[in-house]
Amino acid sequence: MFTTSKKGYPIICINGYRFNKQNMRGERTSWQCSTHHSRGCRAIVRPFFVLSRSGKKMINVDGYTFYSATGAGLRTRWRCSTHNNRGCTASILTIEEEIVKINNNHNH
Repeated sequence: MFTTSKKGYPIICINGYRFNKQNMRGERTSWQCSTHHSRGCRAIVRPFFVLSRSGKKMINVDGYTFYSATGAGLRTRWRCSTHNNRGCTASILTIEEEIVKINNNHNH
């Protein structure tokens, strides 16, 4: 899930942990743990694009892959590629290939 901090900065929530948007290098953005950062947590999430066996673009987040399900204009909805047909509701929303909302709660 995508949200904002008290100061208005972007935050991604994954499995109950919050991650602050950090630096961008080229097309890659890093998200650093903000839930336990003060306790020394160094967890980082780095979503990145990969290609499927058929050559289609997918997003990999935390070891899960997402396929492009629907797109309208600059917005694209991505769904869990491994268990969507079994009812997994995990999804990502991107605008111009930047993640603006994430639901990384998988039921598998």
